[in-house]
Amino acid sequence: MHTYAADGTRNRIDLTDDIDDAYITAAINNVDPTKRWYPTGILETIGGERAEPVFAEAASGKKSWIKQGVRNVTAEIWDQSATLMGEIENARCQQISFFGIDRNGSLRGMVPETEDGFLYPIRVEKQSWAATLMFAAEDAVERIAISFNYDQRERDSLLRAISANDIVADLLGVNGLFGVEVEYSGLSDATLTATLFLKYGSLKSKIKNTGLLITDFFDVVGGTDSSVFNVTTGLAVTISTFTESSPGVYAMTFTAQTAADVIRLTPVKTGFEYSKVIAKTATL
Repeated sequence: MHTYAADGTRNRIDLTDDIDDAYITAAINNVDPTKRWYPTGILETIGGERAEPVFAEAASGKKSWIKQGVRNVTAEIWDQSATLMGEIENARCQQISFFGIDRNGSLRGMVPETEDGFLYPIRVEKQSWAATLMFAAEDAVERIAISFNYDQRERDSLLRAISANDIVADLLGVNGLFGVEVEYSGLSDATLTATLFLKYGSLKSKIKNTGLLITDFFDVVGGTDSSVFNVTTGLAVTISTFTESSPGVYAMTFTAQTAADVIRLTPVKTGFEYSKVIAKTATL
């Protein structure tokens, strides 16, 4: 997750909150991506340790502590492809932090030296984040190796955990959002067809984002569902007819607009991330 949200607040867990399924769903699907949780999936072959502290040493043998050694983390994500690796690599450009989930479902983070009622994610040293694709072999599956360092400000003595006994949700079973993209066709002043697909699958047959309803399309400015948004006029346009003509292919009609007006779609559905759909407009 981002260490800080766009509003400048530091992301954290309020210890008075119930960590149940609704809490986790809201964290993963938060409309603000800077407050969102991004689950990695199960990590394998986890390793890493904290290096020895750094000391200055005089000729007399006297030593003076300078700083704690760097704590490194290594792990692998199995049965994943270069597509996911690209998503992981994007985190390098951000100031990110993480919560660790152990095999029992307990959640580990950091507290400040004077505890304040919150559990904070562990800060990652910026630019230490790395991902490497490891190809499948006769005795190995394709996987992504990741490594990073704890931020130098994070002290092991301040690590704390929320026990699985205090968490209602199954943290080991959560999945992140699937990023969705769009291609447009059938454009006129009153019609458009949008093909929604995931980043995953064969280049010639991407996995489709199926099952959306007319009410899953919003005018995000006015909060009205069953709408597309006319960027040119700044007004919502109510969808008149809507069909999923084939898996992931959505044909819709609406009141005729002016030719060359720019239209934007804003799908909203739990489990999916539509920023690339919203960013890609269509000209009628």
